[in-house]
Amino acid sequence: MATAGYFKPHYVAYRTACDLLGAEPDSIMHVASHPFDCLGAKAFGTRAAYVNRRGRPFGETPYTPDVEVADFGELATALTR
Repeated sequence: MATAGYFKPHYVAYRTACDLLGAEPDSIMHVASHPFDCLGAKAFGTRAAYVNRRGRPFGETPYTPDVEVADFGELATALTR
């Protein structure tokens, strides 16, 4: 928070990440195991991966993750396709 001055899912947190990386939002993928983090990232314009370790539904929203996986191994496989 020190750099951005805000916590996720506030858009400034995601904007700060883009600024620090010198990257556009659509070139970044936010990886989270909490739907609210994915929602914030998607609403800002980044891609999102939901690591659904507990097998819970993501919920109804227009900001669905680009990929949903059960663990990081599955995420690595999905990202190499």
